[in-house]
Amino acid sequence: MPAGIIEVTKDFNEVFDVKGVNHMAFTQKNYEKPDRAKIEINYTFDMEIVKKLTNFPVGFFTKKLDETITKLAYVSQIDEETMAEMLKEYFVHEAYLPLSEQEKRDGCRQMVLQLKKKQTRHRKVKSDEAVKADIGDLHDVTVMEEAHPHQYVSTLRKTPQLSKSDEQLIIDLVDTLGLAPSVINALFYYCIEVKKQTRLSENYVMRIATSWKTAGYLNAKDALEQEATQDALIEKKQQKRENVQQRTTVGSRRKDNTEMPKWLENEAKEQRTYDQKRKQELEASVPDDAELVKLLNELKERG
Repeated sequence: MPAGIIEVTKDFNEVFDVKGVNHMAFTQKNYEKPDRAKIEINYTFDMEIVKKLTNFPVGFFTKKLDETITKLAYVSQIDEETMAEMLKEYFVHEAYLPLSEQEKRDGCRQMVLQLKKKQTRHRKVKSDEAVKADIGDLHDVTVMEEAHPHQYVSTLRKTPQLSKSDEQLIIDLVDTLGLAPSVINALFYYCIEVKKQTRLSENYVMRIATSWKTAGYLNAKDALEQEATQDALIEKKQQKRENVQQRTTVGSRRKDNTEMPKWLENEAKEQRTYDQKRKQELEASVPDDAELVKLLNELKERG
C-alpha cells in the first residue's frame, strides 16, 4: 500500500448484526440450493427420456432448465412424452439459437400455461377425471400434505379445471420460491378460507408466500398454526387499541354533557350580569363624535 494510507477494511460481521434475523431464511441449505425440485417434491420424472425424445443440440438443456421442467411437469402433471412433444413444438427453431437461461425458463413457463388450449379431447377428459377424484376433507392438514396442489386448489375453488391465474401462481410458488406442495395447499386454504379472499391477486399471494418462505415453514400444519397465533396476537392488539379509543371518546362525551353545580351556575350568572353592566358604563363614558369635536375646540382655544 502507498505510504500514509491506513487500512480501514472491516469484516462484514463487524459492521452488520444479523443475529436478530430469522436464521432459517439464511441457512446454508436455503441460499445455496434454492431449487430442489427432486428433493422437495416426491415426483418421478425422467429428464433423460425427454432429452432423447427432443434430440436438441448439446448445451440446450442445463441443470437449472432441467429443474424448471421437472417442477413444471409436477405442477401440470405432464408425462415425459407429452413434455418432449411440447418442447419440440415450442423450441423447434429456438433450440438452435443462443438463448439465455432466463429466456428458456420463461419459454417453458409460457408453454405449460398454453397447454390447456392445445390439449386434445382425450387429454381433457383424462384431466377432468383426475381433478374430480375425491381427495377428502379440505380442512384436514393431512389432506393438504398428501394432495397435489392442482387437485387441492381446484377442489377448494369448486371448479372442474384449475384457472390459468391459479396455475401461474402455483408455478411461481414452486419454481421461484421453492415452497413445498403441502405449504402451497395451506397457503391457498389460508387465503381463501381463513382470510376470505376469493379473488386472489398475485401481489397478495406472493407477499404472504414470501413471508412464509422467510419464516421457514416446512409443512401445512406448522404454517397454519403459526399464522393462527400471529393473527390472534394482531387481533388482540387491534381490539385493545379500539377499547382504549372507545373509552377516551365516551369519557370526553361524559365530560361535555356534565351539568354544572347550582352554586357555580349562580356565580356564572352574576359574573355575566356584572360584565354586562360594566360594559354599558364604559360605553356611556365614551364621548360621541360631537362631544369629541367640542372638546378639541376647547383645547385649541386654551392653547
